[in-house]
Amino acid sequence: LHCLCRRRRPRMVDAQAGAAMPRPGLRDARSPSSPSGSGGPSETMGSPGQGYPRAPVASARSLPPLDGHLADPVPSSPSSPSSPSSPSRSRKFQGSWPPGSREFRIRFFNFNMANSSRYSTITALQGPGGRGVFLDAFSDTFPDGCDADIVFTTLVETRLNLTDWVHDYSLQHRGAPIDCVMFQNARREGRSHTRSRVRGWVEGCAAKYNGNLKSLVAFTSKRFREDADGLLFGRLTEARLAGVPVPNPKKAFMGKSVVERDEGPNQSVRFCFAGAHFPVCKLAAALEDSAIDQLHGAKVALARSLRKVLRKASRGGVADKRTVLFVQGDLNSRTVLRNEDAHNEYTVILDRAKGGRLGVELNDSGPVCYSVYGHLLVAAICRGGDVEAWNLENPAEQVRIGDCIVEVNGIRDDIPRMVEELKTDGMLEMRCHRKVTDVLLEVLRDDEMQAAIQHDLSLPPGRWHEVAEYDTVYDLPVTYKFLDNVGYNAAEGSLERPTLAALTIGDIMTCDDAKANAQSHDDLDQLPESPTKRHDAWSAFSMSSQQSAPVITSSQTSISSNSSVEVYRRQMTKLGDNKLQAYGLAYKKHDFRAFRFPASADRVVFWAPDAIADRISLELPRGGYEVNHAQLGSDHRPVALEVVVRIAPEGQRIRRSRLLSAADDAFSARLSMVLEQSDPEGHSDEEHSTP
Repeated sequence: LHCLCRRRRPRMVDAQAGAAMPRPGLRDARSPSSPSGSGGPSETMGSPGQGYPRAPVASARSLPPLDGHLADPVPSSPSSPSSPSSPSRSRKFQGSWPPGSREFRIRFFNFNMANSSRYSTITALQGPGGRGVFLDAFSDTFPDGCDADIVFTTLVETRLNLTDWVHDYSLQHRGAPIDCVMFQNARREGRSHTRSRVRGWVEGCAAKYNGNLKSLVAFTSKRFREDADGLLFGRLTEARLAGVPVPNPKKAFMGKSVVERDEGPNQSVRFCFAGAHFPVCKLAAALEDSAIDQLHGAKVALARSLRKVLRKASRGGVADKRTVLFVQGDLNSRTVLRNEDAHNEYTVILDRAKGGRLGVELNDSGPVCYSVYGHLLVAAICRGGDVEAWNLENPAEQVRIGDCIVEVNGIRDDIPRMVEELKTDGMLEMRCHRKVTDVLLEVLRDDEMQAAIQHDLSLPPGRWHEVAEYDTVYDLPVTYKFLDNVGYNAAEGSLERPTLAALTIGDIMTCDDAKANAQSHDDLDQLPESPTKRHDAWSAFSMSSQQSAPVITSSQTSISSNSSVEVYRRQMTKLGDNKLQAYGLAYKKHDFRAFRFPASADRVVFWAPDAIADRISLELPRGGYEVNHAQLGSDHRPVALEVVVRIAPEGQRIRRSRLLSAADDAFSARLSMVLEQSDPEGHSDEEHSTP
């Protein structure tokens, strides 16, 4: 049987696309199953000059099971858009998996309901990706026909009563593939973690006004059992009243764990599933503070929440050498737009004396969002080139898809000369600019930030990863900020039946609709008074931190107080009214702030020790995140993600993770001090609070 499984199986050919398709109904438990089904294709960037095509489902590359770094894979080479029936893009292990490998199918579902009262019961919600009803999330099979092993649901800012629903489901679905459900309520968890009746009363009032954070972890009892020791809870308070932290149940994280039944205590892998709602006030203030590096300030704000999750997990024994900690919810990641200033550029120095391939494919026209001509857009990074080698050796200054090369050996604004200079041998110095990026994406790719997040914590070597890794911010799906009564439709002007296709950051940044709407700097209405004045405390903290941790630097150029917000307003104005309405985006021109720019806020990340991460492969059967634009009633959209997790036996490592110890320990220590500062609750909620 083992020999038969290893034989090459017959493959059918799609007559329309000409692509080899796997035979339906066949799956080998020892080899990666072929992704198929209705999830839509995974599209990469087209050939030079085509910009960034939009896929029906925002697609991500599955984590490479054999080569590359888990947290920092090499982007795949560009290909033409796939047909609607083509499988998702992934780099899979060519051959049989080691004997004893285990395979798990996990379905994630998350919806920030924005305290909406439109839905009275959970049965009114649609299923993942808009397929069926909510209950189908527990019964639907994966595209390969196999049942899900675990279904993890997070509802943020919700008013729904789930207690009765969980009780009824447990009684009515005994013997079903998913027959066990664990329920968590942030308000209830907070009440059990404090002795203060006043605080409990305040949290109750906040839950009625702002909504609550609730989560469901459903699993099959044939493979898993609940781990009573794997509980996790923590508050993410960010507001103060008279110097006292004001508890808000929706800004928290909470999790429960499951372990395998058939494995021994030293062999089994524990999965902890934590629902979360990260704070946004400090991140928003950082994006609007022209006195600091906005991207770095936003990264610090987001990294502080990730560190607090790990701190609680390490003290509770949840983050250990056998645990994979998944965090799902509104992580409040934001899109960051950067002005084309010198301090926003980075330098790449390559020694081309030995010849070889540069390893980049360029688009000299660039997307419409780059209004200044003379830039070379990086459309793809090829394997085996000098740029790939630079990225591996310089993780903090990697060249990414979507970056612009603005200068080559001192030559600017001259495309032909810049291209010819790239072909020459010898030393090559390139000045690059990243106009748009994502905060979470930058945190996960920053080794120094990752090291600071877990500095001085009792943890095995490990790091944070995103389940659905994307090569570029342009492919990230937009999950926020939408109108609550208009759905996205790919066909402009037809809003009666919202489609389920994905709207990406690339769609927002490369839109050339109605060039007359792309007003100049002088044509834009005068901005209101800078909102950063309402966050003087954060600004003062950011500036004072330069002495203890010189990673937050002030601009070396003269920037107006409103420029950090204006770059976001200008991009929204370029979309035009037709696109804004067709996309269903919320845009208040005279009351717009940077953190309200369309963003991929609702995500799934996980922390794993390197000993497990080096044995894990993640396959995305539906290509990545599925955003349901037909479920209205909130400024967020429901997000679903299906993943097939394969874990090789101990000692059978299929990759080698990049160690964070390579980062400067002293620098990481200083940066971790910044992450610990300005924490409204500090460590007060580590133990039971007193009245």
